[in-house]
Amino acid sequence: MLTSVTAVAASIPSMVQSFPGFKETDFELLITISSFFVVAGVLLSPLIVHFIHEKSTVILGLLLAGFGGIIPAFISNYWMILIGRAFLGLGLGLYNSLAVSLIYLFYNLPESEKMIGYQNAFQNFGAAGLTLFSGALLSINWRFSFLVYVIAIFIGLFFKRYVFIPVAKKRPKMAKTEYQVTPKACFLLFAMVFGMMIYMSLYNGISIKFSSLIVAKKLATSSQASVVLTVMLALSGVFAMTFSKLSLWLKNYLNPTSVIMLAIGYLIMTFADNFFLAGLGAIIGGMSFAIFGPYLFLKSAEIHRIPVTMSSTCLLIGANIGCFLTPFIFEMLGQLASKHIMAELTMACILICVCAITYLFITIVVNKINNKAA
Repeated sequence: MLTSVTAVAASIPSMVQSFPGFKETDFELLITISSFFVVAGVLLSPLIVHFIHEKSTVILGLLLAGFGGIIPAFISNYWMILIGRAFLGLGLGLYNSLAVSLIYLFYNLPESEKMIGYQNAFQNFGAAGLTLFSGALLSINWRFSFLVYVIAIFIGLFFKRYVFIPVAKKRPKMAKTEYQVTPKACFLLFAMVFGMMIYMSLYNGISIKFSSLIVAKKLATSSQASVVLTVMLALSGVFAMTFSKLSLWLKNYLNPTSVIMLAIGYLIMTFADNFFLAGLGAIIGGMSFAIFGPYLFLKSAEIHRIPVTMSSTCLLIGANIGCFLTPFIFEMLGQLASKHIMAELTMACILICVCAITYLFITIVVNKINNKAA
């Protein structure tokens, strides 16, 4: 459920036809507005946990996500649908950080590390399943595709009945000097958060734009596009399981590789003249997050004197703000050329390629400096 915000993205072309007077960007906002409210939920979560504890917070988040998510299936007003999507994001945000922190209550090292990896993988598998189910319902009507979120209600009821959360483990108090953050540490964290925000705004463009691109080029239908997005998410989950091995092999070049993958994926997807190649490009670009996300979370945890919970929360906020900004960034890119989806994606390709080359160049220079110092 945690990454299910874009599960209904393939319905955008059909929604545009059902609401005359609204732009395509308005419907892309319906998808990404949830990410903005995920940030609000993440910030509110500690306060709510303080009053009603972890289990009730998870249940509340799932129920909000479920009821908010299915509103578009029953209401025809654009603004009410927007409010429903906001509640979906708020609900997901309430238990977003708990999805990781609760693992440490149930498991000790090294089991907890393995479970974190499984959590990341099955998060993608869950999103893939919902995207596939949403695409099947989309073939009936775009409203039906939003019914996939009803599963959150059933998960909430299951969680209430069968899950017992143990008492939180007491952690030793840390000395005040350990929280005296240096300017260098602040700069590193800011750079990571900013990088995550920019990356996610472009990565999320695959989910938001792929269906519209395929329909505009008349390569396939929206339902067929959702199958590609499902495969993308599923393979990302599988790819995420290889992160530790890739990290040993590529070392400092691991993250530049992920940005290069995103650039290659965008180039293939944008300029493909058949559905297979366009889908292949989307899959390659989509799989890049299986490297980029875990790498930044791992490196942020190594920043001296910044608590892991703070660094991970900041990255989570940056990621969701990036997702929220996706339609606005692509609209701005389109205005640099012409207001057409091909113009938007072409400009995005140029931007991502520049970022990839710059990132790779900086990594090579830094590695040479470090090697000379050693």
